[in-house]
Amino acid sequence: MDKLAEFKLMLERLNVLSAPALKILVFEVMRDAWAELGEQLELKDEICTRLSITPELFNICLLHPDTICGDEGLSRLIGPGWIKTYLEYTVGNEAPEEFHLWVALTILGATLRRKVFIDNFFFRIYPNLFTILIAPPGVCKKTTAANIGANILRDATDVRIFSEKITPEALAKALSKTELVAEEGKPPRIEAKSQGLLFAPELTVFLGREQYNESLVLLLTRIYDCPDKTEFESIKHSTIPLRNVFVSLLGCTTPSEFQLAIPGSAGGGGLLSRMTMIYKASTPRCYPVPVMDDPLRRELLVAQLREINEKESGQFLISDTALVWWNDYYYDHKRRMESSVASFAEREPQNILRLAMILSVSEGLPKLLGKDVLERAFKIITIAANSSTILTASIGTSNRGQLQHDIIEYLRKCGGTRSRSHVTKRFYGRATGKDIEEAMNTLEHMAHLIVSFKTGVKKDTLWYRLKTLKEDRTDV
Repeated sequence: MDKLAEFKLMLERLNVLSAPALKILVFEVMRDAWAELGEQLELKDEICTRLSITPELFNICLLHPDTICGDEGLSRLIGPGWIKTYLEYTVGNEAPEEFHLWVALTILGATLRRKVFIDNFFFRIYPNLFTILIAPPGVCKKTTAANIGANILRDATDVRIFSEKITPEALAKALSKTELVAEEGKPPRIEAKSQGLLFAPELTVFLGREQYNESLVLLLTRIYDCPDKTEFESIKHSTIPLRNVFVSLLGCTTPSEFQLAIPGSAGGGGLLSRMTMIYKASTPRCYPVPVMDDPLRRELLVAQLREINEKESGQFLISDTALVWWNDYYYDHKRRMESSVASFAEREPQNILRLAMILSVSEGLPKLLGKDVLERAFKIITIAANSSTILTASIGTSNRGQLQHDIIEYLRKCGGTRSRSHVTKRFYGRATGKDIEEAMNTLEHMAHLIVSFKTGVKKDTLWYRLKTLKEDRTDV
């Protein structure tokens, strides 16, 4: 059988649900024999259809076959629309797909402001997100990912962006400024809108441990729920009124700086429970030279975001079918919260509704939330929560929490497996043997590690192995 016939058979088995190995193999064969295969067959359109990808993504996969799989599967949860276009635009950037997805969600939510909402009888839920990208320095290009979204927001909308280190009083004063509103057919009026995006590429700088930043944490905690009216009392005991509040947060930090960036007062049910942590230890993307998508796609993103900013408004409701799913989910979440100390998951239900609104606007869906969009929002949040558990668990604790995180990172860099003696020798300089043993036992009970024995020449040796992503998802 010649190469062309073999390739046709391979192509017949190719679809969205095909094994990653087959997808990679298809692109590797095409890359190595494009002159022979690509010119004889009109393959591009067929493969794009089979895999539900764009022609631009096809070109990138031809250069970098691994892009088509790995953990780059979140885009399958996103329907055609602004966010999907954003993910296609950023596919040639080294930051992992999950970073780009949450930046897009945060930016689109910031654009919508208080124009869309869900009425929860006693309060309204608006689409603001407090998103923190966390990765080792220089590995996942977290600041680059955040900057891409923030710059598109600047070009497309009038959303105020606060990107410098700021005191609580200065932030409150900046938010309290009034705006001149001019609508066609109506006289101009002055309106108070305490709205904007807090952009913190260096979260440690923005939320340092200076004494006054305790007040900043309290202010952020208060304005997260977007109250109609609230007040901030300055250090001079003057009262600053805040009206029609809507504040989003997009920040970046490293694991080692995480506890410094989030003061202890932010733990528990405070600011931490209002933040969504997106933690990635590495990225499957590796581009010595950035791969450019269609340059017109950015112009399209700006134009579409501008149109959303100008036209989108209204109340969201939940369909009867979706309400059945929502009730089952909510009761299950309530049970999980009663048996868990994971305070950062307290606001998971509200965040699901926030994401569902954002996804619906992006995809042009009706303002009647269906079961599908709620389930997709739940999956996106669950994936983020699973990856950041070890980080959020360490906030507000002693150095033991940081030790646990560092042990996880050490094992990851060693391929996921290491003996007890290796771990002890690695961290003995900063902690006692008892502290190290307790940290490892805690990680085992938290289901981050699997303990096994390997028989050596002289005696049995205890080994630790990190649970794989597949094993974690099986547990869920």
